[in-house]
Amino acid sequence: MIVENPNVSAQSVAWRIHVKQTIAGIVASPLEKKSKEMMLMSDDSELSFEEQVEEIREKGEGGEQGNFHEKTSAQLQWGIVAGISLLGGILGAFSNPAEPVSGFFVISFIFGGVAWAFATKSGTKFRKEFVDSMEEIEQQQQEQSVSTSSNVDQNVVCSECGWKNPNSNNYCHDCGEELG
Repeated sequence: MIVENPNVSAQSVAWRIHVKQTIAGIVASPLEKKSKEMMLMSDDSELSFEEQVEEIREKGEGGEQGNFHEKTSAQLQWGIVAGISLLGGILGAFSNPAEPVSGFFVISFIFGGVAWAFATKSGTKFRKEFVDSMEEIEQQQQEQSVSTSSNVDQNVVCSECGWKNPNSNNYCHDCGEELG
């Protein structure tokens, strides 16, 4: 007969909780940690959680790329890119056994590009410029659609044939009927 020791199971549960908290602490980003600290320190705060996170980002405490780039050297950043690229290449080679060399280079290039965009200063700068240019293009497209819709409003439809004529026409371009 097996006798269960209650102290052992309680220790086991406590150990599992400790391990989960440790792993969560390692995985959690500095931004999440800082925002949790702020939430615990000021429960009576008038700021919402999102506003507090934004405030932390503005201050630069526990931020994302900015602090990473300041704390790491360029050699380490490019080492990270090379390592992730190599890892991607190995995965690509194993995922395409028929042509492992092409799999290596294609997946290595993809992984390396993503790593470059997030791990280096130049990649981060490129991403920001790309997002800005995409927002500018979207704004131009919206302006064009607004101007196009305002041009549509300037058309006069002929009552005889249904032709859409510019507002400046006195007679229909299609049938010659007077527009009124």
